[in-house]
Parts: sequence; C-alpha cells; structure tokens
Amino acid sequence: MSTVALFGAAGVIGQSIAAALSSKGRPYRVVGRTEASLRKTFGADPLAEIVTWNPDSPASVQAAATGVETLIYMVGVNYWQFELHPELMRKTLAGAIAAGVKNIIEEPDSVRNVGDRHAVFILISSNALSSRKRSNQA
Repeated sequence: MSTVALFGAAGVIGQSIAAALSSKGRPYRVVGRTEASLRKTFGADPLAEIVTWNPDSPASVQAAATGVETLIYMVGVNYWQFELHPELMRKTLAGAIAAGVKNIIEEPDSVRNVGDRHAVFILISSNALSSRKRSNQA
C-alpha cells in the first residue's frame, strides 16, 4: 500500500482528503508548520501521522517527504503574499524529488472554490520532473 502525505493538510480540502483516506482504513501523513494545529485537527485519528516541517529548510522538506510515495500539495500562503507561492512550491518539489516521492498532486490556488467544494488537482510525476531538471542542466 502506498504512503500518502498531505502537505498543507489543515485546510478544508486537506481535512476532506484525510477523512476519505481514514474512512478507507488508509494510514496517511499530515504535514504542516505547527504541530498544535495538526494535533487539534488530526490527533484523534490513529491513522494520521503528524509531521511538522519548515518549508525554508531543504532538510526539513526532505525529511517530511521521506518514505512517501504520493505527496498531495495544498500549501497555502496569505493572499497578500501570493508571490511567495512559486518559490515555496519549488522548494517542496526539490525536497520531494530528493526524498524519492513518485507522485506529486497539486491543488492549485487559482482553481480553488472551497465554498462549492470544487477543486482541480494536477498530477505531476516526479520522474518527469527529474528528467526535465536533468535536460535543463545539459
């Protein structure tokens, strides 16, 4: 069975995905910046593994992604700091690739419609990202 990690899990969409995984009896990892928030939201679920990370620390990102097959990326930033999002995503991708994550699924901020519970997710293969990175370095 694959290991799933929810990066930015404490939001509405992350909680919904966690509930779906839990209802199927699937263990999952929730990753966020503050342990207290994660414990409050997921601490009662024995299937949830709670992990904190510092997205500005490559070692922390890689540690949070180690042992994960599929990473679901839902990390948010304050709307007035949206320009930080591409760099945060780049750091997360680099750590995930270094950790050997096979699949990365992104829920882009631009298509969120939480009020209606609609979201579009993009599946990114880390193999394709690694290949692209190698070809760009040549």
